Amino acid sequence: MTELRKVLEESGVRSAVVIDDVFDEVPRSRELTNDEWSVFFDDLSDQDKRLLVEIYPQYEQRLPDDLKKLDAFVETLWEHRCSLTERACDALFGSYERKNTSERQALDNIVDTLKTRGLQCDTMGTKPIGAVNCADLLIVDLFLGRQEHETDIDHAVDLLEAIVNRRSEPPLVVLTSRSGRLATHQNSFRDRVGLLGSMFRVVSKDEISNAASLDRLLWRLAVHYRDAKRVDRFIRAWDTGMNQARERFLTQLRRLDLSDLAQLRALMLEFEGQELGEYMMEIADRVLQYEIEAVDDTIKAAIELNSVDLEKYPAPHLTGTVDLQEIVHRGMFLHTHRLRFSESDDSVRLQFGDLIQWDDGGSLFRRFDVFLVVTPACDLARRAVDGVMLLPGTLKKLEPSAWSYGQEPVKTPVVIRGAQRWWIKWDIKAVRVVAYDKLQDREVERIGRLREIHAIDLQHRMLATLGRVGTPANPPVPFAVEVSFYYVDSDSMLRPLGGMTNRPAACYVGRDEKSNSVHRLVLGEGDCDEVDRGLQSLSDSDVYESARANLLAVRQDRSFFDRLERGKIEVPVSETRQPKPVDDRSMAVVFRNGSFAEGSAMNGKHRRAVLLIQVVDVGNADV
Repeated sequence: MTELRKVLEESGVRSAVVIDDVFDEVPRSRELTNDEWSVFFDDLSDQDKRLLVEIYPQYEQRLPDDLKKLDAFVETLWEHRCSLTERACDALFGSYERKNTSERQALDNIVDTLKTRGLQCDTMGTKPIGAVNCADLLIVDLFLGRQEHETDIDHAVDLLEAIVNRRSEPPLVVLTSRSGRLATHQNSFRDRVGLLGSMFRVVSKDEISNAASLDRLLWRLAVHYRDAKRVDRFIRAWDTGMNQARERFLTQLRRLDLSDLAQLRALMLEFEGQELGEYMMEIADRVLQYEIEAVDDTIKAAIELNSVDLEKYPAPHLTGTVDLQEIVHRGMFLHTHRLRFSESDDSVRLQFGDLIQWDDGGSLFRRFDVFLVVTPACDLARRAVDGVMLLPGTLKKLEPSAWSYGQEPVKTPVVIRGAQRWWIKWDIKAVRVVAYDKLQDREVERIGRLREIHAIDLQHRMLATLGRVGTPANPPVPFAVEVSFYYVDSDSMLRPLGGMTNRPAACYVGRDEKSNSVHRLVLGEGDCDEVDRGLQSLSDSDVYESARANLLAVRQDRSFFDRLERGKIEVPVSETRQPKPVDDRSMAVVFRNGSFAEGSAMNGKHRRAVLLIQVVDVGNADV
């Protein structure tokens, strides 16, 4: 606990507010059900009715259906509940009070735990208090309302969004509930409030009421708080900077009047063979990018990202991780709407970087699926050459083994068409020049256009094998996998660890310093915790004799679990490769697309491993 208090203090996490409708001093009208109101009105005695006329004069002038919607009426009843007959009071408020008493006890335990960890802790109902505007940690109930309506979620979102938006640095937020719908709403809640994932956690009330679970949660949030704020500042700087850049950009763009555009066309565009609309889009791209780069706060926030310590990054804890393959695709290709500048009703005007599919009716290109237009842009615009130079390529299904960073084969790493994802293997020695007329003889389908820098890169490789021309390296990307955890029992039989089989996970594919492909297994926080609990629950008699020393070692060495949480568990790059030991002691061994099953007999050195991890690519899940 002392170490946790130190981490909280060093990370600047010093205060917390627990937000739950249980802390409201007075129930609201929507907290009470129609059935409760019906019984209440039916059970009112003459004494109760006289009291109501006295304390709420409008009682006799309003219908029951109107009264039950008025918070003022409910507040009056609550204030005088001790004066009502016991039967009427219990009919309306009995269930509410019993639930509040039970929930309040659990929440008070959470508050007490936070205080013993050195945090200043306040409580808040549905009405904001001053402390919430400076608290470093907010624990928020998903439903700020007893009936758990969708409007209660909206109220929680609106309340938290207002708190987050008026602060220069957002707080850590823990979303909690006893409802089974908690997991369903976690991503939409995070996105609607505008929270960074590493500053946000979703935990059931049963789990957060456990002191050990709450300590683990506090540790994870506090350790990454400073770095998370750096990322958040970068995003906020972009948000503000984009608005500033937009205003400056539009000011300059408005200065281009019709007379300027006429001169532009007469003195350049007619000679270049380019239409005004397409040219203006290209100019707008570059000028807007310049204005974005001119925002000093954005640059400072980006430089500050260099201080983020990625050696201790957390395991993912929410679904909906950013699709990095989609980001790579968007960075390499223009949006298809942009291609309409070079289309007409009866033909496609090809441009540099166009990706086309074409059937020449013969055998010349029959073995290729796509072709890249690599004729210089100016020659295409002016029809200064007799033909179009095409670089042929083959579409291949995008799989983890295909994501590599070497110079060979020459490739475009990802092409997304609908739900299908491919990569293109280019044959730089099969380039051909095809006459314009021959291309027009048969239907040509343009399926995309590479951005200029990537098309130039391929053009240079084809012409002079000069290598990459300043194109940014592609980020490591995740591929969906299923993972199962096993141990070998005392009879050499494979047994699932804590029932953890066929769990969804991700295999991130990247490269090392020599550009060799590296695959790493990334699990969510919950699965990491389950592996931990599963290994801690094993006794010496549960595992094979030669694995017992490693079982003791893994319990005493937290570095194994650190690697598991940080996604540093390497996976064989293909199923044909040998199983990958996690460390020199072979405490765990990773298999790719194996055919293990509970009860399988294990032989040889792998029986020494405490943990056998089977990673199956989703495309091979039936293997």
